[in-house]
Amino acid sequence: MAFKSTTLPGTWGLDRIDQITLPLDGQFRFNLDGGNVDICVVDSGILSNHIEFGVANSTNRVQTLYDYRSTLDPSNSQYVNSNNPLYGVDDNGHGTFMASIIGGITVGVAHGVTLYSVKSFSSTLETTNFWIEDGLTSILNFHLNKTNGRPTVCYIPFSNPPVHISQIEIILKQLHNAGVILIASAGNFNRDIINSFPANLSEVISVAGSNQNDFFLNPALLLDPSFSFPSSSGNQSSNFGNITLIAPSFRIRGAWTSTSLNEINNLSNVQSNNYILFSSNAIAAAFTAGVAALYLDNNSTATPIMVQDFLVNSSVKNIIQGVPRGTPNQFLRSVFNPHVFIWETPSGQIISTPEGTPIMERVVAYGRDGGGRIIPVEYFLSSGQLPQGLTLERLTGRIFGTVGNITSSTPGYIPVNSLPPLDQATFPRNQRGFVDYVFTIRVDNSFGSDVRIFSIRVVDLNVAPEWTLGLTENLNLLFSADAFFYKRSVDFNIQDTPYVIDLDNDLIEFTLLNGELPPGLELSANGAITGMVEAIYPEVYNYPLSAGTISQEFKFTVRATDGDVVVDRGLSLTVSRDGSNNSLPVFEQPTWNVTAVGQFYEGGIVNIIFTAQDNDADKILFYRVQPFTNNDIPPETQIVEENASAQFYDLSDLDFVVSDYPWTAEAIVEGSIPATAKVYHRTPVFVNVNVSGKLQGVLTVLNNVGNYYFTLDAYDGWDYTRETFLLKVDPLQIEIVTALASLSWITPEGSLGNIDETYPSYFKVEAFFPEGELINYTFVSGSNSQLPPGITLDTLTGELKGYFSPVSATTTFTFVIQATLVEFGTASITGEFSITVNNVWNTNISEFSFNLSGNQKLAWYSLVSEQIDSATTQTLLPRESWYRPNDPIYGENWKPKIYIMGGFPVLTDQEIFDALNLETNVNAPGYESFGNFWGRLRVVFGDIKSAVARDMNGDIIYEVIYYEIIDELQNNGGISNEGITSPIANTDINSPVQFFYPPSINNWRRDLMADLTLENSIERLPLWMMSSQVSANANDALGFVPSIELLYVKPGAGQNLLNTIQFIQTGLIKRGEPIDIDRVTYTDLTDPNNPKSKIIKFPPGDVLR
Repeated sequence: MAFKSTTLPGTWGLDRIDQITLPLDGQFRFNLDGGNVDICVVDSGILSNHIEFGVANSTNRVQTLYDYRSTLDPSNSQYVNSNNPLYGVDDNGHGTFMASIIGGITVGVAHGVTLYSVKSFSSTLETTNFWIEDGLTSILNFHLNKTNGRPTVCYIPFSNPPVHISQIEIILKQLHNAGVILIASAGNFNRDIINSFPANLSEVISVAGSNQNDFFLNPALLLDPSFSFPSSSGNQSSNFGNITLIAPSFRIRGAWTSTSLNEINNLSNVQSNNYILFSSNAIAAAFTAGVAALYLDNNSTATPIMVQDFLVNSSVKNIIQGVPRGTPNQFLRSVFNPHVFIWETPSGQIISTPEGTPIMERVVAYGRDGGGRIIPVEYFLSSGQLPQGLTLERLTGRIFGTVGNITSSTPGYIPVNSLPPLDQATFPRNQRGFVDYVFTIRVDNSFGSDVRIFSIRVVDLNVAPEWTLGLTENLNLLFSADAFFYKRSVDFNIQDTPYVIDLDNDLIEFTLLNGELPPGLELSANGAITGMVEAIYPEVYNYPLSAGTISQEFKFTVRATDGDVVVDRGLSLTVSRDGSNNSLPVFEQPTWNVTAVGQFYEGGIVNIIFTAQDNDADKILFYRVQPFTNNDIPPETQIVEENASAQFYDLSDLDFVVSDYPWTAEAIVEGSIPATAKVYHRTPVFVNVNVSGKLQGVLTVLNNVGNYYFTLDAYDGWDYTRETFLLKVDPLQIEIVTALASLSWITPEGSLGNIDETYPSYFKVEAFFPEGELINYTFVSGSNSQLPPGITLDTLTGELKGYFSPVSATTTFTFVIQATLVEFGTASITGEFSITVNNVWNTNISEFSFNLSGNQKLAWYSLVSEQIDSATTQTLLPRESWYRPNDPIYGENWKPKIYIMGGFPVLTDQEIFDALNLETNVNAPGYESFGNFWGRLRVVFGDIKSAVARDMNGDIIYEVIYYEIIDELQNNGGISNEGITSPIANTDINSPVQFFYPPSINNWRRDLMADLTLENSIERLPLWMMSSQVSANANDALGFVPSIELLYVKPGAGQNLLNTIQFIQTGLIKRGEPIDIDRVTYTDLTDPNNPKSKIIKFPPGDVLR
C-alpha cells in the first residue's frame, strides 16, 4: 500500500477523497496508479516538462494527439510534427493544471496514467466548434485504432458551449458508444446543468464542486478578499441540477506554466516547477477522472455505464452541505484503501450446552482500515439458524437466551447410540442425543462485509414421561350446539393434573393409536381434543316413533411419547342426546300454492330431489304417506287407488334436462282442477320417492291423465314434518311442481359504480338462465328511469356503450332494464340500476394527440386487417379473449393515435396556434426551423406490452396491449436563442434565457404544460395509465406512457395474448421501426361521442383543416 503526503497548501482535495468524513488525516492512500489507462485532456495543452509529469513507470507519460494550430498554419513544423516538443504544449496553464490533478506525482490522483494532450483551446482559452470537433475526432480515432486494449478516458473541462452543438454532440455519443468514458465539468455559472453542454448529456459523467469544509461551491462561500483568482478562472460558482458527482474544487494546488515563455520555448533544457492555487469545477472533474483511472487500472474491460455505476455506488451520500434542491448529494470517494475484518472469535463451535440452559456468549469482530483505525461492525445471521430460544444482538454480537428443548424428531438430531463406541463414551448416560446448529454470521461496516461459520451444540437430556390419569377414564358429554374443547392441561373433572408430565420438559407428542373420537372432535399433537360435537343418531330409525334419549360411547387409545419413551392409555368419551328439544325439519320445496315451470312428453325422465333443512344438522330420511281417505280430498275429485305394483328405477346418474320445451306460467292452486279430470293420491306408475328424497322414474303409457297428489314426511329420528305435493299429467306432458331454476340477474341491482365525465363506459348488466337461452335487454323508460347522457344499451349483450357526456355537477342516473328470454317472450325480469357520473372539469375540455402519417398509417391498417383480424391470428388470438370486440371504442384500433395531453379548456384556432408556437398565415413560409430542434418529429416503435385498467373500486375491467413508443430525444436539453431572430419554440420558466428543444413527445407535453392550464389541475389520461398495476391498494400507476393502443382484452388474458403476439411477431411492426410525425390533432371533447377534431400540419404547412 502506498501513501502520499497531503500536507502542502492546497492538497486537501487528495486527502478528502480517500476518507468518508472530516477531519483530514494528512494522507492520500492508494494501491493502484492508473498505469494501464490513457486519459485525453481536451484543454489548452500540457506542459510536458513540468516536474509533476516525471517518469513514474519508465514511459513518457505526456503525449499529444491534436494541436488546433496545425489547422491554422500547416507549414509550421512546430504545430504539425508530433515529434516536435512544442506540438500540443500548454501556453496558458489551464490544461497543465488539470492534467496534474489527474496524474501528477505529488498533487495528482493516478500518478502512473498516460496523459494525452488534445489542444483545442488557445493561450487565452478561446476555441471554435471545429477545434473541439477535430480534437474529439482525434480521440475517437486513437481509441478505435488501439490494439493493446487499454481503456480511454476523455476529460472535458468546458461547460459553456458554442452556439451550434449538434456535431459535437454526435461525436461525444460516438465516443461513448465506442467505450470511451466521458467526464466533464458541471460548469461554473450557478445555473441548472440542463443549460450546460456537454454536462447535460446522459452519456457524460458531470461533476460539481465543494470546498474544504464540505460545502457545495456557491458565491456566498467565495467571498474571501485575501484570495485572488487567476484572471482566467472566471466565475467560480458551481452549476447544479442532475449532476453525477460532487468533488473538491476550491483553492486546489496544481501545476502551472511560468509567466515567462522561456520554459515553453526551451522544453529540452528547462524543467518547470511552478504551482498555483486555483478554483474551478473543472478541478472536480479532474479528480473524478483520476479516480476512474484507478478503477480502470484493475477493470480494463469496464463499460462507461459500469464506470459511472462504480463512481456513484462508491460515493459518500448526503455528506455535502448547502446542496441545491434536486441535486444528487454524492461525494467522490477513492475506495482503494485497504480494509480488513478482524475476527477475535475463531470459527467453529462456540459452546456445547444442555437443553433448557440459559447462556450468554459473544462473537467479537471489527474492521481496520489502512490507517490502522478501528471501524465498528454490525452482526447479522446470514444463513442457518440459532438454537430455539437464542437471539443474536446486532450491535454487540452477543448470543443470549434460554436454549429450547430438542427431541429425536428435531432436524439434525444425532442419537448418541448411533456414534462409534469410543465417541459414545464421551457422553453421560442421561444424554441420549444432540443437535449441532451450524450458522453463518455476517459483519458489515461502510467498507464491506465478511462472514464466518460457527456452531452451537444442544444436548438432549432424557427423563421418561409419566401419565397422571388412571388406566381408563370416562367423560359424559351432553350434545349441544356449543363447541367442545378439552386440552390436557385443563381440569377434566377427574383430578386436577394434566394427562402427562415430563420432568425434562421434552416435547410430548400425542397420537390416536386406535378407536375413534366422537364425530367432530380431533386429537392434536399437543394433546388437545377440540372441535364441535356432531349429532348422534339412533342405530335404527323407527319411523314414525321418536328416538327418545340415546347415548353412544366412543373408546380410543392415546399414545404419548417424548421421542424416546412411549406410553399408551385407553380412554373413552360418551355423548348423550335428549330429543325433547329437537328442531323440526323444514321442506325447502314449495307445496300447494306454486307455479308450473315445465312441460315434458310422455316417456320423459323425472328426476327431482326433495330436500329439508334441519337446525340440528340431523340426517333426514323421506317417507311417502299412504293414499288419502275420502275426507282428505275435495268433493269434486275422483279417488283412484294406488297401483300396488309400482316399480322404482334408480336414475340418480341421469341429468334432468328441460331446455327443449316451452315454458308456461300456469298457476295451480287447490280447487282449480277441472271437474272432469281425475285426481290420484299417489305418484305416477314407475315414478317413486326413496328415503333420500329422490323422486325418479320414467313416464309410460301406463300413467293416466290427471293430477297426482302425494304426501311426504321428512323424518330426523325424533320428529317429522309432513307436506303434500302436486304432480300433473296430461297426454303430452308432465309438470312437476318444485323449486326449479329460473331467469335471474347476475349483475346485482343497485349501483353499478361511478366514473368521470367524458370517459368511455365499461359498465354492463347481465342476466342468467340455466338452460342457456338467448336473453334480450331493453331499456324501460319512465319518469324515474334515465340512462346517462351519451350512453346506449346493447340489446344483445347488455353492455352500456359510449362516452359519458359532461355534467354540471356530480349526478347519479337511475334506470330500469328488462331482460327477456328471446324464444319465450313472456318470460322476463326487470332490474333497477344506477351509475354516478363525476363532475371533474368545470368546463368543456379538449386534448392534443399525434396521428400517424403516410406509410406508418398504411402499415398500421395492414397490421389490424391482415394480422390482428386475420383467420390465422384469430386461432391464436380468439375474439373470446377480447374485451368488447364489437364495441367501436374497445374493438380493433383502426384509428391509431399517440396521446400527448388533455384536460384543458376548449381552445380557439388562435389559441391552438399559440400553444403550438405556429404562425396563422397560410401563405407564410412557416415557422423557421432551428437546426434539428423544432419541426417534424421522429420516434420509433418499442416493445409490445400490456397493462391493466381498473374501475374506481380497484377491480380490473380490462387489459390493454400496446406498442411502447421510444421517445429518443426526450431527455436532451435545448440551446440558447441568444443572437437568433427566429421565434422562440419554448421557454425555460426557471431561467430568463429562452431555449429551443429537440422535437419529442415529452418536450411537446412540457411545452403544452407551460403554455396551457389544466382545468382543476387534472389531466385526462387514458384509464389504464391511471390504474395501479400491482393491486387495488398499491400506488404504482404507470402515469403518462408514450404509446399506441393495439388491442383490449379481458382480465387475465393479457400475458397469454402478449406471448401469442410475440409468437406471430413476423407479421407485425418491429421494434425500432421509425415513426415520422408531421401533424398533430386537436380534439374538442364537448360531445365525446361526436368529437370535433382539427389536424395541424407542422411547418411549413401550419394549416388547420
